[in-house]
Amino acid sequence: MRKTYLEFGNLIKGSKKKYEVLKNTQFFSLYDAYMFSRYFKDIYVLENNKSIKQLKKNLHDIKDLKFSFVIYILLISTGIKRYYEFGSTIFERFFYIKFFEKKFLKKTKLKKYYGNDISKFFNYFSNNFFAKKFNCFASEKFENKYVSESIFFSKGISLLYEKNNKKIFEKVFFNSAAGFFDFSIVRKNEVKYLNTGKKLYYLGYKDFIQIINSNKKKFFYFRKVKYKKNKIYFECLFGKKNIIKDFENIKKKINVNKVDKSFLDYNFEFISKNDFSNKIKQIFKRVN
Repeated sequence: MRKTYLEFGNLIKGSKKKYEVLKNTQFFSLYDAYMFSRYFKDIYVLENNKSIKQLKKNLHDIKDLKFSFVIYILLISTGIKRYYEFGSTIFERFFYIKFFEKKFLKKTKLKKYYGNDISKFFNYFSNNFFAKKFNCFASEKFENKYVSESIFFSKGISLLYEKNNKKIFEKVFFNSAAGFFDFSIVRKNEVKYLNTGKKLYYLGYKDFIQIINSNKKKFFYFRKVKYKKNKIYFECLFGKKNIIKDFENIKKKINVNKVDKSFLDYNFEFISKNDFSNKIKQIFKRVN
């Protein structure tokens, strides 16, 4: 990881007045500290707002709300009691699920939150503080045994941090019951750096297609497929056939008003695996 810094101070008539400049140390990661404050703010917002419209204004990333809604539907449509998140941070997903349970008056049967995160700092707070509030466990490395028959979720950025994300995909698709994630793929495998200093490992599109085609037990559906800056972004819902069918049926039964539907991406339609494969092949052929 590259060197990073945080600068804090105040603005007086447009001029910066520094109070302190922090840099990484061997003991403490500034990236962790910065993101930790974001997640705690989101938890506070989720605990103190009752409407989806308020959340849209106050959460640091509205995608977390949209993604959590999909996970909520998967949980209530399956009755599955185990959840696994790759890149679990401090399990703020628990608070999103509780928000939706109150909002739509339908509880999940979820009993255990599992996850992994590269941050020892996040995992420490998850296992020593949040574990006292709800049943959760986080490890530094991916734990395949906890993925078994779970509802899986990951944000694309967490999967991109993982050098062996291809193997992670294979294990997740084989062992989990169903799941949802977003991701970005490129023409050929590629490594890039973010301005946060973190390294990203992009999969080539042929590798990704090979992974989903090799799994015959799961059905894959995609939405929001778009090309930008030499990458194709998408969101993926996957699971056993009966789970995907139940997902759509339960989703229709939840009473979501017109405004909230737009905030939750409720009306975005999924396309099949074959349509997705053809679409990304055409995109990369067109921009060659």
